[in-house]
Amino acid sequence: MKISREFLIGVLVVVSIALLYLGVNYLKGVNLFLKQQKYYAIYENAAGLTASNPVILNGYKIGIVSDVHMHESGNGTIVAEVVLNDSKLKIPNDTKLEIYDADLFGGKAIQIILGKSTVLAENKDTLTSGISLGLTETIKNEIEPLKEKTSKLFAGVDSVINNLNNVLGGSQSEGLVEHFR
Repeated sequence: MKISREFLIGVLVVVSIALLYLGVNYLKGVNLFLKQQKYYAIYENAAGLTASNPVILNGYKIGIVSDVHMHESGNGTIVAEVVLNDSKLKIPNDTKLEIYDADLFGGKAIQIILGKSTVLAENKDTLTSGISLGLTETIKNEIEPLKEKTSKLFAGVDSVINNLNNVLGGSQSEGLVEHFR
């Protein structure tokens, strides 16, 4: 039985496409050979979250954000789909998926904050969401009151200088210069 050349080329192309698909998903951090869990979170503001951002539990990467898209209802909310690579992890249904700054350059990640409930979330459930203030937002919130106080201080100094100019520059001060000579 002789195998035709076209059949071998077809098999090679199919195997190449399958390897390419597996390789790209491996580089994204998705392990297709493990049983995975999927969860969803709905956010008012995605805060720069994109697909392939890491999902962290206690400082350890256990998954990725597989998709970020607008909610189908059209109300402007954002849906993030999270894939966890550990199928044995027990996620309580009051667990929070919180977006936070993963690094100093503004890279985002989702942090899993496990809840206390004894009822476990099922695969493809929607969990509670939240956004943690990053370093830049925290600094901005700290500097904003300081900026307001500084602008009020400069306005007060400006009014004092204007009043001083009015007193020293008016007709009342003409004799002062001659008196001190």
